[in-house]
Amino acid sequence: MSIISNIRSLFGAKNEKTNPIPNENDLDGLYELARKYLYGDGLRQNPALAITYLEFAAQKGHAKSLRTLGICYSEGIGVEQDFEKAFELYQKAAETGLVDAYFDLGVCYRRGEGVEKNLEKAKECYQKAIDEGNDNALVNMGVVYELEKNMDKAEQYYKMAAEAGNADGQFCYGMQFYNREEYDKAVPWFEKAAEQEEPDAQTQLGICYFEGRGVESNPIVGAWYLYAAADQDWQRAIELINENNIPRPTEEELEAQIRDV
Repeated sequence: MSIISNIRSLFGAKNEKTNPIPNENDLDGLYELARKYLYGDGLRQNPALAITYLEFAAQKGHAKSLRTLGICYSEGIGVEQDFEKAFELYQKAAETGLVDAYFDLGVCYRRGEGVEKNLEKAKECYQKAIDEGNDNALVNMGVVYELEKNMDKAEQYYKMAAEAGNADGQFCYGMQFYNREEYDKAVPWFEKAAEQEEPDAQTQLGICYFEGRGVESNPIVGAWYLYAAADQDWQRAIELINENNIPRPTEEELEAQIRDV
């Protein structure tokens, strides 16, 4: 059955005008349309249709479709969660030379998802991604070294990621200072990550402002950062707010803080 037939079976021919049907030979276009349906970007979210498009393109060896389909299987989006299937798709994407797929394989090996856990294999995959400029792989390489209790190497990779502007790297690098109680060095990195709306960093900054670590104690600013993370459904921030009965700052309170700066 062709992809056009699959679409008709999902929607019916009468709906073709409202559901764009791409050129089956335009795999890049098919992939982009699949992403729009997958994430509701400009079109009504429809994971089932997205999977139909991705599977069609993946069968023809389209690298990004292979990887995105792997993510769907890994996270159970539009399909039943299947880590082994996800790993298989990441492998096929990596064989095409797609750098991000090596990162995904590294995650699989690090977590033992779809394959036996193997930190050495994880590092090999992350290194391939790093060599091609993937700064997320720098962060995850740091995580692997931290799991191996090699904190010097972990901090080295977190620093590289942080200096590359990676928000997760900035948070992780800041935590190295925080854990050594060098709060004045930790806060600037948390701030850089928080500017990119990284919720862990927002939460940690909230704690710093409540406890006066590396900054002057300011519960209003602390609460603002915690709510910024909570508004992203960040569980740790939500728990801190609930456990300590922290009210959301009002606009007037925030404006007063700005005036006092």
